[in-house]
Amino acid sequence: MSEPMIRTTLADRYCATMEEVVDELRRRREARNPEDLVITRYEKARYGSGFRVYSVPAELLGEQMMSPSPRTRKRRLFAGE
Repeated sequence: MSEPMIRTTLADRYCATMEEVVDELRRRREARNPEDLVITRYEKARYGSGFRVYSVPAELLGEQMMSPSPRTRKRRLFAGE
């Protein structure tokens, strides 16, 4: 059995401003172990205003990028399109 990829616990954090996001990104970069392969990202919060800062294991992100996307049905054009 392999070791877990992340040794440092990094929970999601919600920030109101971009300055808080930058501070949180800096804090996460300094807090994690050098052996951890983690990618930290941010996005607009789904509920309310502000941003969500989260971390993803690099291995998981790489696997998601390399796996084929599910096929979707092609949309039929309507008359006049």
